[in-house]
Amino acid sequence: MHDDPPETMHSMENHRRGALHAVTAFVVTIAIIGVLAAVALLALTSLAPHLANLGETQPASVFYLGGMLIGFLAVAVLAATAYFLIKSHLPRPIVRRTLISAAAIIVTFIALMATVKFLQETAPQAAKKATERLVPPVRVMLVETRSQPVVIETQGVIESKREVTVAAEVSGVVTHVSPNLLRGSLVKEGELLVRIEDADYRAARALARTQLAEAELNLELEKAKREQALRDWEKLGRGTPPKLALREPQLAAAEARLNSTRAELDRANRNVERTEIRAPFDAMVRLKSVEVGGFLAPGGRIAEFYSPAELEVRLPLSLEDFGFLKRLDDGTIGGTVTLRGTVGVTEHTWTGRIDRIDGEVDRKTLSATCIVAVAPNHELPAHLRLPPVGLFVRATIPGRELDGVTEIPRVALRGGDTVIVVSPENIATERTVTVLRRSRDKAWISEGLQSGDQVLLKGLRGVTDEGVRVSISNPADETEKSEPGNH
Repeated sequence: MHDDPPETMHSMENHRRGALHAVTAFVVTIAIIGVLAAVALLALTSLAPHLANLGETQPASVFYLGGMLIGFLAVAVLAATAYFLIKSHLPRPIVRRTLISAAAIIVTFIALMATVKFLQETAPQAAKKATERLVPPVRVMLVETRSQPVVIETQGVIESKREVTVAAEVSGVVTHVSPNLLRGSLVKEGELLVRIEDADYRAARALARTQLAEAELNLELEKAKREQALRDWEKLGRGTPPKLALREPQLAAAEARLNSTRAELDRANRNVERTEIRAPFDAMVRLKSVEVGGFLAPGGRIAEFYSPAELEVRLPLSLEDFGFLKRLDDGTIGGTVTLRGTVGVTEHTWTGRIDRIDGEVDRKTLSATCIVAVAPNHELPAHLRLPPVGLFVRATIPGRELDGVTEIPRVALRGGDTVIVVSPENIATERTVTVLRRSRDKAWISEGLQSGDQVLLKGLRGVTDEGVRVSISNPADETEKSEPGNH
């Protein structure tokens, strides 16, 4: 094995260094071109809209010009790189290959820009259209100012005016329960419902009668003794006789004992009567709590009853609605209340009158409550002439008359006290109004609108101070009009 001479090794080392320098120059060239391209494109992206607004120049043309500028910069960089490589005394083949590779990249980039320019020049141009201002379609309502009554809507649940819980007054074992004492059954006033074992109470009554007889006898004896003492004093005594000599204290004690035994007999009689519990009025059984053989203590619940013939409904009213109730000269609230409820799939109607008003405002809901007495509807079947207890009903209460108001849908209100009015020239403007009353779906305006005004219902969110031109989508003969109805 022979070692390479030093000249050969030196020549190989120069070749390696030259190749490394060439590769470095090539990478630096490509990097400089890439940085210049990125900076130029970023700047043109920001300036393109402004440049396009200066004339007919389009953003695509601006990008084309930018691409050509990048190409010229790349040629300049390539020339500088070639000068650097030639001056570096590198082998000619390496310099040639490096310059050819960089020139190929630049030629490819310039060819791409030329292709973009060709496609831009030959692409069909879209026809330009004049910008037209859109006129939004809207729906309006023709309003009318007139006098109309307030109708207040509320809701409640039917209740019985008379409800009672019957309890035992004496203790004992239950010996009898009426077969009518069942939940949902009707019982008549005075009907026997429950009987309690009464033997002990009858014995107590007999004892009270005996004690009463003894007290009556004792009183008669004391009266006789007093008469005898009085005669004896008249024969033997002098002056005013003392009370004890005339047996007045003994006579008073006998009278007190007699009254006490009479009270005991009355209580014994009441206890015997209390062993029989009877219906307090014509009622329906809501709850039964007793059975034969059970033991009842004083106060033990027997059953709950309510009257199905005396019904009422509690109707909550907002303080605003409360102020619109129609009051008569004597301060009472007039008008017939209409109640509607659904039984099964059929809606039935009943009437009533306001019987009284709760004296306090509910602190939680800030509402007042009126109690309406329900009247039977004789046109309905017998079992529905009065609504069943617990039925949910919707109520309509007539209120007082409002003069010179305009009724609009509540959706027409914007911001609470503003509406949009469309003029005869179809210009929509905002107008501030005074809202007298609001309901769930309607509002009543006392100031700000006149008969014939066209109030916008939908189709426009807002308007400027100068107004907005609109087109009315519902023709004049189909324009909605305000009509009195349920409020």
